[in-house]
Amino acid sequence: MRIIIVVLFIIVFLNYLLIENETSKIHDLAFSLLVNPLSHLEGAYNSALYHALRSIELTNRKDVGSLENLLFLNTIPDKLISDEEAIKICKEILKIKMNWLKNP
Repeated sequence: MRIIIVVLFIIVFLNYLLIENETSKIHDLAFSLLVNPLSHLEGAYNSALYHALRSIELTNRKDVGSLENLLFLNTIPDKLISDEEAIKICKEILKIKMNWLKNP
């Protein structure tokens, strides 16, 4: 029970940080908390989806980690990301990684 209280406090604190200075890294951290220790709570994956999408928006779809977070939501039972969308995301990730190889 104490761990849940601590994690919920962290979520509240992250929301405060997002209001003060929104960054993709804070959204990524909120995503990680929601899909790991808080995944058993109702609506956690839906909230994680919001944070993944916002992180991607803030990075102009150029951050592989943010795209991988979104891709993860295709693997959960609720499948918040369709297979078609997951394929598009995989192609985006491959394109970014190929550019890294061409322009190190």
